[in-house]
Order: sequence, then C-alpha cells, then structure tokens
Amino acid sequence: MKQVPSSDEEFQKRKENDYPDVESVRKYALCNSKGWGLYKEGKGFYPDRVAEQFKDDMPEDEIKAIVNDCDEKTKEETDDERCYHLLKCVMSTKLGDHIKDLVKRLE
Repeated sequence: MKQVPSSDEEFQKRKENDYPDVESVRKYALCNSKGWGLYKEGKGFYPDRVAEQFKDDMPEDEIKAIVNDCDEKTKEETDDERCYHLLKCVMSTKLGDHIKDLVKRLE
C-alpha cells in the first residue's frame, strides 16, 4: 500500500473521532483494520472477528448483523473506500457507540 501523508488537521480530527472522507483517512482506516485482522482486501470486514472483539459489549449475532448490513451497502467501492464507508456505517450504529466508549476509556 502506498503511503499517503496526513495533514495536521486530519490527524487532529482523527483524535477527535472525526474521520473526513479523504484519501489519507481512508488509507489509515484500511491499514488499521487489516493490521487488526478485521478486514480482508476484496472481501470486507470479517463479521466473526469483529463480533469476537466486542462480544462483551453486545450479543455476537447483533454485531454480525450490523457488520453484514453495512457491508451490503458498500460492495462496489475500492478497498480503501469500502473500508472507510463500512467504518462510518458501523460507527453510526449501537456498535459504534460501544466502540466510541471503549476509545474514550482507553485515552
């Protein structure tokens, strides 16, 4: 994957849980999701792996349903766009609220 520099403003927005739809942010989301073993290029997110990560916060079946629903909405996009839009979709759900709470606790 090619490196795409991020501006200071984009970096600050990521720290504030604001992910603008720009190339550097999309590549960042894809790189992290692949690094955590949650995303497979050409396939999308692994619902089972996402559910495993957050099963203490929500029922696994509910997590898988959210990931699958979001995945259905993003089929035609490139991997960085697909991953980004999947992330944005997931973050707008109940699962996203749990993820945001987790991030806040880790800060």
